[in-house]
Formats: sequence, C-alpha cells, structure tokens
Amino acid sequence: MKFLEALMNRRSIRDLTNKIGISDEDLIDIFKFNLKHTPSAFNSQSPKLLLLLDKEHHKFWDILKEELKKIVPKENFGKTDKKINGFRNGYGTVLFFDDSSITEDLIDKFPLYRENLLTWTEQHNGMLQANVWTSLAEHDIGASLQHYSEVVVHRLAEAFSVPKTCRLIAQMPFGGIVTEVGPKTFIDIDKRIIVMK
Repeated sequence: MKFLEALMNRRSIRDLTNKIGISDEDLIDIFKFNLKHTPSAFNSQSPKLLLLLDKEHHKFWDILKEELKKIVPKENFGKTDKKINGFRNGYGTVLFFDDSSITEDLIDKFPLYRENLLTWTEQHNGMLQANVWTSLAEHDIGASLQHYSEVVVHRLAEAFSVPKTCRLIAQMPFGGIVTEVGPKTFIDIDKRIIVMK
C-alpha cells in the first residue's frame, strides 16, 4: 500500500483482536524503523518506545483498569470496562515516552529555547505517533491513540522498570481489526488552506 493510501486508511480502531498478519520480528522492525527515521529537534532522539506484547500488554491494561476503578463512578464503569477490554483484546500496546534527561540537557545548553524545546518535544513525539500509526495501517493493523498517562504513570516504574527520566506521553493499543469504522466526514478543505503565489 502506498504511503498516501495508508495515511487515508489510518483510523481510530478501538475494537481489536490479537491476530495480526505479520511476525513479531516484522512488527518490531516497524517500530525501530519509525523511531530511527522520525525527525527530532537538534536530532535529540529523545522519544522512546516501550513495546508491550502478550502478558505484558495484558498487564498494562489490567493495571489501568484497576486505577480507573478508583476514579470512575461504579454506575458508569461498565462503559469504561468495555472500552478497556477492546484495547486489552488487541495484539499489543506501544507506550510513547520522552526522555526528559535529553530534553533537559538541551534546555541547559540552549536556555533561550526552553519553551520551544518543550513544544518541539511534543511535536516530534506526535510525528512518531502518526508515523507508527500509519505504518501499522499499511499492514492492516488497527490502532488508536490513548491518553491515560496521568492515571497510570505512577505504576510504570515498578510494573515495567521504566526509568524515572521517561515521561509518558501516549499509549497506542493495536491489533487485528474486529469492526471497521464508518466513513470520515471532512470540512471543506478549501476553507482550511490558504495558497499564496
């Protein structure tokens, strides 16, 4: 599939299965390739990935469910439980981090760029997320981007030996696609672009 077709087909897929059409080795290569070739400010290479497969993937969503039970009202938890199970039923999860020790070192070297560097950190992590997501779509692997960082971050060091310098930014469960999503709707594109010559 061409890149533009993969980009067009990339969707938020939340209903997942643990069956995908590629080997773990090929899957890992996708993540390594995107991590290596996604640009970063000052070539800092501060984004880090934690790829969770099999029981480690399940453990992440079980921990998150435990934490959500503490804050979601009991009468509303059924909907939350169904959503989390849709992610847990997938093949794996990738956690996106920024290595704050690298970012802080750049801030020390270039203090005038402090605010920019913090913004650029988010931007190059976002580029990595989009690249990974599109690459998964190219292989007919469904995924979605989730943001439960504040809920689960205090459990990561113990559960997965995540260094304290790694700041969790997002989570992406992925797997086989159970339910295709409907068509996208779009605002008139000509209202979103200005062309000047």
